[in-house]
Amino acid sequence: MKKGILAAALLCCTLLSGTAYASDYYGWDTILLAPQSQNSPNYNIYHNSRFNFSIPFPNYFGQSGELPGNGDGICMEGEGATLAMSGSHNMGDTPESDFEYVYDKSSVFGKETTADTLSYYQDEGSTEMYYYKKFGSICCSFSFEYPKDEHDKYAEIISYMKQNMSLG
Repeated sequence: MKKGILAAALLCCTLLSGTAYASDYYGWDTILLAPQSQNSPNYNIYHNSRFNFSIPFPNYFGQSGELPGNGDGICMEGEGATLAMSGSHNMGDTPESDFEYVYDKSSVFGKETTADTLSYYQDEGSTEMYYYKKFGSICCSFSFEYPKDEHDKYAEIISYMKQNMSLG
């Protein structure tokens, strides 16, 4: 009961300050509904406390379904697209070894790897999927699935998210 009262008080205080926070029961995930600024006029920020990473996301996305109990991430939906953001402990994976888990490599295009990142697009028929993962002792990733005809729109969003995500 005390936790619920504290959460309600915290939400009221943060709404008054111009930034809202939403958190699941375990306290792993926080969505920062950031005030609009010139640098990020259309983005909110997802922060995962368990893995200590943050990723901006378009403000028209909302949570879809239940948050996982283990606190590894969140799934969201908006304007006909889905977005997943998650973290994990790195169990020795590298960008190349992680790519080995892709089931249908024949539908992959635009694959890029660096020493600590993996990204690629995947043709899903009428939709396109984009996957990005940053590797460290903790890994964080996001993926989009969106209508193919919105590739250019999401390329711009993806670029912003990659440039502004933060680990630790």
